[in-house]
Amino acid sequence: MDLNPAAARMHGGDVDQLKGAPLAQIDGGRLLTDGRREAILRGEWVRAEILLHHRDTGEFPVQVSAGPLDFGDLRYVLAFGRDVTEQKKAREELEAFNERLARSNQDLEDFAYVASHD
Repeated sequence: MDLNPAAARMHGGDVDQLKGAPLAQIDGGRLLTDGRREAILRGEWVRAEILLHHRDTGEFPVQVSAGPLDFGDLRYVLAFGRDVTEQKKAREELEAFNERLARSNQDLEDFAYVASHD
């Protein structure tokens, strides 16, 4: 495996520590599942959200795009990953707010109904 400095930092290491390491050391075998591996071998690009491992903080969600990179007679897997921890947190907060808003609206409707029938 080869990676750039940003990818190495994402996993809590540096390029020299992670260069040449098996991909499974970082992704726990989650990126190249049988279906994704077969799609890449057919020349397709795949997208997935998977959990990767940071050396110090544990697992974190990453949105990954991966596909074939042919160089001469060799085929490599080229992958781009983006940490989506903050997006997932914001989405969860928005969903919680929407639930509170729906409950509040229901309470107002119930109050208006009771007030109009008194």
